[in-house]
Amino acid sequence: MLHKATDEQGAHYFDLLDIQKVLGHSDPATTMRSYLEPMHTDVLDRAAQILR
Repeated sequence: MLHKATDEQGAHYFDLLDIQKVLGHSDPATTMRSYLEPMHTDVLDRAAQILR
C-alpha cells in the first residue's frame, strides 16, 4: 500500500528506504524482493527524459 500511494501527479509518497524503515527490515533487498512490484516502465521512461 505504501509503495502504491501517490499524489495527483503520480509521484510516490514513500521510496524503498522509507518502506524498509516502516517494515523494520535491516536490508532493503528484503523489502524489494518481498513487497515491491517490479519497476514499471513509466518510471524508466520519466527518468530517461530527465537524464537525456
